[in-house]
Amino acid sequence: MRKLGGIFLVLAFLLPLWARADENMNMQQPSMCMVTSEMKMCTGTWQGKGTMKDMKTGNNVTYSERLTIRPTLNDKYMMLNTVSDPDSMGNVFQGKGFSTYIPSKNEYQLFWFDSTGFGGKFEGTKQGNTITYVHEAPMGEEMILKMVMDSDTTHHMIMQMQKPGEVPVTIMNITYTKTSDTPMELNSERPVQKVQNSY
Repeated sequence: MRKLGGIFLVLAFLLPLWARADENMNMQQPSMCMVTSEMKMCTGTWQGKGTMKDMKTGNNVTYSERLTIRPTLNDKYMMLNTVSDPDSMGNVFQGKGFSTYIPSKNEYQLFWFDSTGFGGKFEGTKQGNTITYVHEAPMGEEMILKMVMDSDTTHHMIMQMQKPGEVPVTIMNITYTKTSDTPMELNSERPVQKVQNSY
């Protein structure tokens, strides 16, 4: 009986430790990501036209770009590639991103890198046909990216910067129209825009 009592005491001591270790292992497991059917429908080539704020003058200038979207990495991410048409100085903007969805968090994520030197992670939530991504920039600023999916072939994107306590400032306002269900190769041999980041 003493032996059984000793075993019960040992188990009573070890079981909480095992449970805590198992809980810690579960907490450390990475969140699994996926591409939703709605995201996959964006696959193809898009033409974007709209305005972009000139950070030097504060004026809005005409902006156009080509965007390709395709699933990648075993359909866990959507890869985005964009190349703008040359501006009046011959500069070209280029960007690359990876978007995904985390079911356990009900959260969309976008990892974006571009030729201005910017690189960062955006976290997004979906309401209706709009996904709103937010990136926390230095000094408490927020970069807000709203993607409105008007239809299967028309999307509308608004990018804003918001400083603490101030009204958001619209940086880009672009309407995208799908031109092909096939992601076309973009010309990346043109000069890359060299712009100093303002954030």
